[in-house]
Amino acid sequence: MKLIVTDLDDTLLRRDKTISGYTVEVFKQCKAQGMLIAFATARGGRSIKRWVEQIQPDVLITSGGARARCGEQEIYNCNLPQELANELLELCMAEPSVGYITVDTTHHLLTNKAYDISDPFWSAWAHAQSRDFSQGLDCDAQKLAAEFDDPHAAARIAAKFDEVAALHWSGSNLHQLSHKNATKKHAVEAVAKHFGVAIADIVAFGDDHNDIGMLKFAGAGVAMANAIDKVKAAANHVCDSCDNDGVARWLEEHVL
Repeated sequence: MKLIVTDLDDTLLRRDKTISGYTVEVFKQCKAQGMLIAFATARGGRSIKRWVEQIQPDVLITSGGARARCGEQEIYNCNLPQELANELLELCMAEPSVGYITVDTTHHLLTNKAYDISDPFWSAWAHAQSRDFSQGLDCDAQKLAAEFDDPHAAARIAAKFDEVAALHWSGSNLHQLSHKNATKKHAVEAVAKHFGVAIADIVAFGDDHNDIGMLKFAGAGVAMANAIDKVKAAANHVCDSCDNDGVARWLEEHVL
């Protein structure tokens, strides 16, 4: 394998949002053997700094595939234009069931209400800025995420636009709205082309709906033991759970 791509939450990260020393050591060995490492996450770039410092990946694929970069070099970018992002925001705010709304931009995470940073889910978002979205955005957006009690609300909004896709994060009422080409699969494809890596030489790990495309695309797609059934069905392999260092154990057994 020449390129290792891994999702973060419930994949590389344990459920308490930590990475074990064992996993860090396995990734060091992979890098020492010349393999490229890529994080592929729905999170924005600023919220993953502590894990970047531990693993030191070569590539960051963030906001669900809206952006891929190697250091300061942009490899892939597929934003929602400002006007379209504001239309989506208006429709989200008009939904009676909407809760949190967050917007990833190149430099900021914006949110419509305060949150508890002592909650492990939110702890990496201390940099987020509260924003009155009724005033609109003054820039493009990489993605919107919103809580809907109505499970069909996001899909209903996305259906109004040819270039927008909706995605549900399993186990929650969170939904993502993004450009239809802002996917991990498209970003991984761009990264592979940039570095001249063959598809057969890519291994990808994931657990949720937004990982399915890249697992099918990679030469080896590996689902976590804790992944949803659709991810396991799309994968070539299933590894141990995130809490049991499944990614590192699979790499040690099959790659190193």
